[in-house]
Amino acid sequence: MTRTRLIFGAATACLTAPAHAQLVEISVDARDEVLGAAHAVIVFDTSSAPIDGNATTVTFEAYDASLSVDFPDFYLHNPGLAEVGDLRKASSATILYSTQEREILIRVEAPHCSLELEIESPVGPFHPYMTTLPTSPAAYLFDGQETQRVRVGFAEQSDESPARTGEALWRPLDGFTGAVTYTVRSLPEPEPQGCTEADLAPPFGLLDFDDVLAFINSFNADCP
Repeated sequence: MTRTRLIFGAATACLTAPAHAQLVEISVDARDEVLGAAHAVIVFDTSSAPIDGNATTVTFEAYDASLSVDFPDFYLHNPGLAEVGDLRKASSATILYSTQEREILIRVEAPHCSLELEIESPVGPFHPYMTTLPTSPAAYLFDGQETQRVRVGFAEQSDESPARTGEALWRPLDGFTGAVTYTVRSLPEPEPQGCTEADLAPPFGLLDFDDVLAFINSFNADCP
């Protein structure tokens, strides 16, 4: 059994307790009319600070993200049907705000595949001194002007074959190239996690007598 050192006495606040997360989920589906299809789910904690910023762009990192891309083998006049499989955990995902071109650019990368979602002229304006992301799902949607566009570009590559790319584009004046849909919704706050090994019982983020009792109960039950 691994023994955890507890602090007895008055309740002690954990210095590493995170701030409450305010999560927004963006789900993207795209299909190139000839080549392939892609699906991605990206979650952002809108309370997080940007990881980079300058006079023209502000970049935030995703809280969580996953991605799936499929480019099936196809033959002339008889293309195979792309079927997106299980989502793969993304190795990186960001959302970049352009403060000059009024664009949102979301990038997601997973092993051997990637996806970009460009949303032109979204609800704004955006500014170079953004400290957090918008909490309202409407802030990630375009407002329907005729000059706007939504584009999804995706790619897949492997060690045995060159990279394959696909694109789906929506522009009010030109209609669709391929098919692209995306939805945005707010998510409930995630379940709190203990801030140290000694933080065994709620309220998490605080070391108190409830943690002592949880430790004693686990000790008596011979829990590892």
